[in-house]
Amino acid sequence: MSVRVSALFRYPVKGFPAEPLDSGTVRAGTGFDGDRAAAFSSGRLPVPADSWSPYRGFAVLKTDMSLEAWQVSSTAAEAPAGSASGGDPGMVGGSPGAPARAITLRAPDGERTGFRTDDADSLAAASTFLAARLRPQGEHPRRLVVAGQGMFDSRASGVSLINPATVEMLGEAAGVDLDPLRFRGNVHLSGLAPWEEFGLIGRVVRVGSARLLIRASIERCPATRVNPRTAEDDVNVPRLLAGVFGHLHLGVYGIVLEPGTVGVGDALLIEGGSCAEHGPGTEEHHHDAGAPAALDPRVKSPLTTPRPATVLDSAEIDPGRVRVRLRDELGWFAALHRPGMHARVHLLTEAGPLWRTYTVTAATGSTFELGVGVDGVGSRTLTALPPGAQVLVSGPFGRVTADTLRAPRTLVLTAGIGITPALGLLPGLGDRSVDVLHVERGRTPSGFFRALVDAAGALPAARVRRWSTQERGRPDADALGAVLTEMLDAPVDTDPAAPGEPAAPSSADRGGAAVDVVLCGPPGFLAAAAEAAHRVGVPAAHVHREIFSSPAPIDAGGTVDLTAWEPATVRTLTADGSTGPEVVWTPAAGFLLDALEARGFDVASSCRGGSCGTCALRLVSGQVAYPVEPAAAFDDDEVITCSAVPVGDVELTLDE
Repeated sequence: MSVRVSALFRYPVKGFPAEPLDSGTVRAGTGFDGDRAAAFSSGRLPVPADSWSPYRGFAVLKTDMSLEAWQVSSTAAEAPAGSASGGDPGMVGGSPGAPARAITLRAPDGERTGFRTDDADSLAAASTFLAARLRPQGEHPRRLVVAGQGMFDSRASGVSLINPATVEMLGEAAGVDLDPLRFRGNVHLSGLAPWEEFGLIGRVVRVGSARLLIRASIERCPATRVNPRTAEDDVNVPRLLAGVFGHLHLGVYGIVLEPGTVGVGDALLIEGGSCAEHGPGTEEHHHDAGAPAALDPRVKSPLTTPRPATVLDSAEIDPGRVRVRLRDELGWFAALHRPGMHARVHLLTEAGPLWRTYTVTAATGSTFELGVGVDGVGSRTLTALPPGAQVLVSGPFGRVTADTLRAPRTLVLTAGIGITPALGLLPGLGDRSVDVLHVERGRTPSGFFRALVDAAGALPAARVRRWSTQERGRPDADALGAVLTEMLDAPVDTDPAAPGEPAAPSSADRGGAAVDVVLCGPPGFLAAAAEAAHRVGVPAAHVHREIFSSPAPIDAGGTVDLTAWEPATVRTLTADGSTGPEVVWTPAAGFLLDALEARGFDVASSCRGGSCGTCALRLVSGQVAYPVEPAAAFDDDEVITCSAVPVGDVELTLDE
């Protein structure tokens, strides 16, 4: 099947609805003529009148959802009579890259206004019209702003391409009907399988007579919550993407390399052949079988965003444990991986889409290995993929790596699936003194535990202990404190104890800040282990928690099931330490960000899916859990509030 343009759109005024096109001209340095030709400042920030500015200063859909109820149309403006000969008539600021537009806006009350992008008087009159109908978001002047390059979210503007098959799959997975217009793309494509558009990243393509470099995937923001047909906030799309697919990306950006005309029905061709002939990830795109895909040097890299990987091989290490080796088709793992990190695998199964997180146990160049415990649909699907199969991956992720641990001694406490980050971490610890406790259910050691023993055996000074909950019950803070005390009292230069046996205690100095404690496991274990570390005197800055989870249940509206967590009190502090209002958190309140906003706090946020980190607040005391695992980078004393819930009472600093 050939890949073709099924629909075209432009958005003459930033944040306002789409205008459909039969065809359009794209130009280098901008995108479609008339796309985001103007923007209306919101009053939140001062913005210049005639140059590009960041989106935060403008009325945009994610901060004013009433914009979707307006109607917009535009035409190329006729050259004004008596145009100066020194510039191109009808061009904004004399720039041949931005033809002037005549734009008409129809308000929900039926009243209209119009303006030319090159006419100051009409811009001023239309600004007054808009200011009377849109709520101000600050005290700064509000006005229409026009810039030659277009008022896109980023200064590097271009063309956005949407695959409606991907949108349809997201809707089916959630049980809702999603219109592709939610994603505010310029070009809709037919003929691609769901998510196949991500395989275009790094490629140069021709669409109509234009030539584009597909630069990156598009991270979706809360603007996609708004139904373009009803102007209602009805589906939390970022949360759906994060919960169902494990990432926040849908669609791809293209940079215009050569201008041209694009029309509905035009084919999309990868240079050297069509998508059908040379689909993303096939061998025609490789220098050789062991190298990543040949990429245009202008592609944005490296990123942790979803992209294709090729299965090279898989091997059963022992029953229930499989090593899967893959090749990152963009080669980004080489620059980003550190021992201790993990990756997400985004799978399409007979039961529907799902995602899982696996430890990266090794990475060399564009090739990386995942340690997979085969115990569910996701792991069975991944390990059954044949060599050459394509799968979406994202990452690597992980805040606790060998590079972030600075102390000469490292104590690692893991439970359940938390053993796998420790497996990836140990090889990077070198000649440091290492003590590990793993808590697991069975009476006999698991395959993962045996692998942990092997990894520890390759280090000069590592001890490994095992705690069976079937034999000894779940360890509480007292029990874990006793284990930490034994670890801290053990001489640094002692030979490793026999696997599974406690190290002999001694009177050696405990080291205080000379020790890093790493915690990996489920929320209850993390809370008990953190309390134990505090009791034995390990400074809070040296207690590191790794978040490593599988998806939480999520409904069609994007609401995550939080009933597994108990109510708690959230105490708030100002930057100077003064006490602020308390928030009583319950599962019905949603995530911490939702609860804080409901209480009246103005917390900065953007994606609301754990990807951008805008909503991070400082955690002064207490523990949190992440039902939706965040992809954003953040420090040990920070909380990504759009994805977190409290585990017991917590204190947060709100206004730094």
